Amino acid sequence: MSKLARQYQLRETLYRMNTISALIVAAWMLMLAISGLLINHQEALGLTEWEISDSLLPGYYRPEYRTGSMRANVIITDVHSGRIFGSFGQFLTDAVALLTIFSVACGVAAYRLKKTLIQSVMNG
Repeated sequence: MSKLARQYQLRETLYRMNTISALIVAAWMLMLAISGLLINHQEALGLTEWEISDSLLPGYYRPEYRTGSMRANVIITDVHSGRIFGSFGQFLTDAVALLTIFSVACGVAAYRLKKTLIQSVMNG
């Protein structure tokens, strides 16, 4: 396999990795955006009065505060912060942060390789 073919294959791999990781990060960011909007407008939406049954929540979630139901605004705030995921939440948040860095690095590398490949083809 020629150097040019290897560079092209590497660029395609980096581009795929960038795309997949960016989609995962985008889903996380969408969750943050939606929960952030709900937190900003919790009073207007009545989330401070809306109760959600404890039976609908994960068993590990805030067992010390269980009284049969929990206010929706508390749950949404915990979704936004990652606390809804328990001890796994901190790991998950860190993983998404690292995935964001990885995605950007793959995108930059793929872009630079593309420029190198174009120059190689144009120079013969």
